[in-house]
Amino acid sequence: MTTIRMKRDSVDLGLWIMSESEIACEIAGILGYRIVLIDMEHGATAYADVANHARAAKGTGLAVFARVSSISAETITRCLD
Repeated sequence: MTTIRMKRDSVDLGLWIMSESEIACEIAGILGYRIVLIDMEHGATAYADVANHARAAKGTGLAVFARVSSISAETITRCLD
């Protein structure tokens, strides 16, 4: 669990997800988290998994961030796609 300041006057709880299963996003939303952080650097998460996480998070109102495995333009662009 981590805290992130999304707005100047509030702090939201976020959950790091290292699993490829989008069910983790659904559970995070049910538990009241506001943010999920998908770890592609240390987890076994592929680009298709990030897309599945984003779809699951959209249904629960979660904000999604992804930590990519490298800071190359190709990696970041592929994740954004």
